Amino acid sequence: VGSVYTYDARGVAISSNYAYVSDAREGFKIIDWQKAIECYQAKQKANQQKNTSPQIISYESIIKSKPNQQLSLTFKAYDKDGDTLSWTIDNKTFSGNEVTYKFTPTKPGVYKISAKVSDNKASDEATTTVIVYPDSTHKVTSNFFKDMQSYKTSWSEAYNSVYDLLNRGIIVGELGSDGVYFYPQREASKLEFAKVFVKSVCSEFEGSSDFVNECLNSLGYSGIVKKPLNIDKVNEDVKDYAIVAYNLGVFGEPLTTPYVNFGDKISRIEVARFLVKTLHLKYVSDIDENLKAYDDISDLSLDDQILAELTNYYGYLKGDGNKFYPHKALTRVQLAVIAKRILDAPKINLSKDYIDIDISTSYPKLSINNGVVKIGDVQIASFTPKDANVKIYLDGEERKDLEEISEISDIDLIVSKNGLKSAKTLTLYANFIDSDEDKVPDIDDPQPQNPNIYTGDSDNDGIDDVDEYILGTDPYSKDSDGDGISDKDEILNGTDPNDPQSVKEKLSLKINKNNLVFDNIKEQNISIKINSLYADELNLSLSTKNNSLKIIKNWNDLLKLADYVDSNLSVKLRVNKNINVSNNILTIKLNDEHNNIVIKELNVTIITDNDLHIQKGWNLKALPIDKEINANIFKAKILWKYTNGKWEAYSNDKNTQQTIKKLEKEGVLKTFNTIKPAEGFWIYANEADVKVFDGKGYGIEKINLHNGWNLVGIGEDISTNQLKDKNIQYIWKYTNGKWMAYSSNSSMMKKIE
Repeated sequence: VGSVYTYDARGVAISSNYAYVSDAREGFKIIDWQKAIECYQAKQKANQQKNTSPQIISYESIIKSKPNQQLSLTFKAYDKDGDTLSWTIDNKTFSGNEVTYKFTPTKPGVYKISAKVSDNKASDEATTTVIVYPDSTHKVTSNFFKDMQSYKTSWSEAYNSVYDLLNRGIIVGELGSDGVYFYPQREASKLEFAKVFVKSVCSEFEGSSDFVNECLNSLGYSGIVKKPLNIDKVNEDVKDYAIVAYNLGVFGEPLTTPYVNFGDKISRIEVARFLVKTLHLKYVSDIDENLKAYDDISDLSLDDQILAELTNYYGYLKGDGNKFYPHKALTRVQLAVIAKRILDAPKINLSKDYIDIDISTSYPKLSINNGVVKIGDVQIASFTPKDANVKIYLDGEERKDLEEISEISDIDLIVSKNGLKSAKTLTLYANFIDSDEDKVPDIDDPQPQNPNIYTGDSDNDGIDDVDEYILGTDPYSKDSDGDGISDKDEILNGTDPNDPQSVKEKLSLKINKNNLVFDNIKEQNISIKINSLYADELNLSLSTKNNSLKIIKNWNDLLKLADYVDSNLSVKLRVNKNINVSNNILTIKLNDEHNNIVIKELNVTIITDNDLHIQKGWNLKALPIDKEINANIFKAKILWKYTNGKWEAYSNDKNTQQTIKKLEKEGVLKTFNTIKPAEGFWIYANEADVKVFDGKGYGIEKINLHNGWNLVGIGEDISTNQLKDKNIQYIWKYTNGKWMAYSSNSSMMKKIE
């Protein structure tokens, strides 16, 4: 371990990777590397100043704390001449050989407390660094971890994960020269992985005297708890996490790994194996078909390939594109992201995959309370969040009245959870026994052995008693909910006979489309469905503003309800000639003789060959006509063109214009004022706009391509087959905020797909 430098009763041993403190009473222990270096430097400084007086011989170089905790910082000095010593600490004065400075930080951050001692002939200085970490009421987002700031835009999930774990106290970082750093790309040791993982999955047991057993039990571990023989090599504050991880197999199989190298790195495939095992990630059949998602796992065993795919499927550990990098060590930032994903995942723990219990001889209580599901005193399931949606089904139908059942007999109860990835619902499926097969479960049947008790129609409403039981209606009342409409009529009308508020609309109008787009087409059909509870005659009319559409229908405005109720009425809509209305509204109005009225409106967009529709935000466009135009016609913040390998820019915005001119002077880009046919251009619009141009269109003959990338446009729709002689490798287009790609090379197309 290198040379040992003795200082009082302790010594510091320094190697290339670790620092140890040796003590006759406590043996070897790993300590903070930075502290060990500072200790050694302090010893060197003391040797250099041994003939100088006074000297600060005792102080704490680093203190870790929480907001609003009062700290007592003690500084001790030695003066061989016995002079009276004066101190200046944080701009306050003290005197004596030993002084105490009280300090209460109120916010998270790094505080430097400087102390200077003097005897009017010489002086000495020392600095205590106080790191105040966040707590539940004092959170941080940026004043810690300067080396995480670039992730805010490049990988926001990582940025948010690291700060969330910091605020939860799961990670702490390390002190650097000018603050606390996270070192996100540093490879994580197995001990680091153990601490972060265990703190993430077992946070509810923190502070418990039996933390190890409670944590292991919650993760489904039921074996004898074992400890590595060199567990005393780790600090006390991480010892429990190391023991939990050791029993879960982070450091290898406990029976064959009595001694552990806590500093070993953990590879991504080791992480995948561990997550699948510990989080009980279930195999899904379609994984077999997706084994080619990663092209760098073929050297792994088939089992390991499946484990890599499973952690990706469940979203805990993902690759980069088609690479999983199975043998690379996990980095700190990747570990933080995994931990945050585990913390955010809904958790539903079942005693078994399913429970099938016949309890025909006893009368236990099914209870759902604070996230725990019990039959009698036996817990059969638990779920978090504790207020997750709970549904109970009886013979396949949801029963909202069974949230808590006091006495259940003759029940087969099946507990299951579907949708392993994102389930927030625990579903209890109850299949009740029906001894006399009269469709009424024994629990609700006053005579469970008599199939004839629910026969007939007691209230003469046309619904048999057994069907009323199934519907939940009153077999002795024709109007169960008392809303003035009989149970039978409500069923026929599609309303709820048990809910007085469930009343069907007096007049209804349904259309098979929400909007109409005429994109270079002249006509299209819509279908209208009408219904009414009371009307005999209806009036149905259609109209558009500006008379942009000709309406062709196969019925008169005045309808006899008996002829048209529940029928689909077909309407043909044709664009009138010489109409250039880009946005319009089709109004459909239905009224009856009782003055009930329904009005529906459909947005109508008519796009002609010479229209250029621009959406709010980014658009990739080309002129529709064979004519050069001035760029200032567009209400746009900025336009871009790409010509002969150079970007060109134009803007109507003054601030943006200044930036463009500056970049032009620096040779970064050029400016332009006009747009030519066949030039593609990016346009960022603050609001949607439509430009209508006069002129003829143009075709593919206008396009001139050069080697490399080209930004071009065509004034008409063409087939990609028309481009085969152009020797094109890729084509990309951007429509409605989505990228689309094409390649004439079949293998390229497979990659794109």
